[in-house]
Amino acid sequence: MVLESESGYIVRPPADFTMKSIVQFANEVRSLFDNANDLNVELNEVTDIDSSGLQLLVSLKHEALLKGMQIRFLNPSPEVEAMLNVYNVKEFIQIQGTI
Repeated sequence: MVLESESGYIVRPPADFTMKSIVQFANEVRSLFDNANDLNVELNEVTDIDSSGLQLLVSLKHEALLKGMQIRFLNPSPEVEAMLNVYNVKEFIQIQGTI
């Protein structure tokens, strides 16, 4: 889901953020890269994440940095938090609270 706000776009990945479902979300988010300066990824509704979902978050962060965009990952669910810790990418992703 994509919403527009004063602080840029807010996107919400699907609850099942796994290899089965990330392609559509990735395409939606990447389509915003040419039109947005700020992108907020709200992670509180993710109930299942695998390494593909995590890899997409890392990739989006990297792509945003290359384009000079600000991307924020907000309110991770416990499942996202655990995956970030397992793969030791929490510092790179830079999880934040609310907007």
